[in-house]
Amino acid sequence: MNAGVTRENPDWFLKDATGGFIVQRKTANSECDHVFFDYSHPATCDYIKRCLRFIRREWGYNYFKMDFVRHGTKEYIQHDSRNFNPIIPHDRSLTSVERIHRSLDAMREGMGPDAFFVGCSSVFGPTYGHVDGLRTGADINPQLSQFKRCALNNVSSFYLHGKVVWNDADYQVARAAADQDGTLIKAASKNGGNLTLNEAWLWTHYIALCGGPRLNSDNLLILRPERLALFQFTTTMPSATRFVPLDLWAHARDAGDPPAVILTQTGDDACLGLFNWTDAEKTLVLAGLSPAQLATLASLPGAAEPAIKTAGATLAVTLPARHSAILKLPGAGAGFDALRHAITVK
Repeated sequence: MNAGVTRENPDWFLKDATGGFIVQRKTANSECDHVFFDYSHPATCDYIKRCLRFIRREWGYNYFKMDFVRHGTKEYIQHDSRNFNPIIPHDRSLTSVERIHRSLDAMREGMGPDAFFVGCSSVFGPTYGHVDGLRTGADINPQLSQFKRCALNNVSSFYLHGKVVWNDADYQVARAAADQDGTLIKAASKNGGNLTLNEAWLWTHYIALCGGPRLNSDNLLILRPERLALFQFTTTMPSATRFVPLDLWAHARDAGDPPAVILTQTGDDACLGLFNWTDAEKTLVLAGLSPAQLATLASLPGAAEPAIKTAGATLAVTLPARHSAILKLPGAGAGFDALRHAITVK
């Protein structure tokens, strides 16, 4: 927050029992990093409302992503500030969750009902009914380990997608060291390093099937053509109305163990996302598709053509290490519920 706003309007921010600001500090000896809005104060909500109305009407933006929504809750405020004194809001009759509701109401009123509102880094429950999209995982970084973590975070919340919110798995990213310049943020976690093309395809296929908004965090002007093609691919895929992991209970043993098979409904069609997150070749065997459905399977672009074998109602797909594939079932979207119950992963 701009320091001038804090100095000129100290009543807009949460205080502790001593009457001082509750401050988030990077280290014990650092200067003030962040203070926390007090959304129980009507003037605070009015200010947020005016800011977002200006951005919507004067700047023309209709996509709003609000980060650190969790910082409205008592537990996160105390954790991030390391200040465990009582929090003293303007209106002491409101809980921290009720203050979050007030803040989100003000944001929505400011941006308008036609804007797409994404809540990020939030405690999920208090955002329901306020936001259109919800970031369901950690920050994406261009490393395979983070792809696994974010994929598991997002796909584990499959039951929310299209019913309560639109899941946002975070950005599509495809950069390696050769696709970066001096403008890249200096954080080591954001360096693409030696990210291989097939690893970038893993995350691209996941975003294409299970992502919400299609955004990219690379510098598209310097991204090499074969990497730029990955983002172009995601923009050609219809957004999923539903998706479900078919082998969740065989995975999720740790943060690096996302499911390998995901069924998605995209408009009139259905797609099977097949993922080999491991360091060895893997064959995925699926049963339950009819011979007619197997005959219509179409493989979408990827790092390599998957090796596909069919026998009766059984489908076997062999993927090299750290590779993925999307198999499209044209016209099968209407039968999504039947498919999700019929297909088994051996």
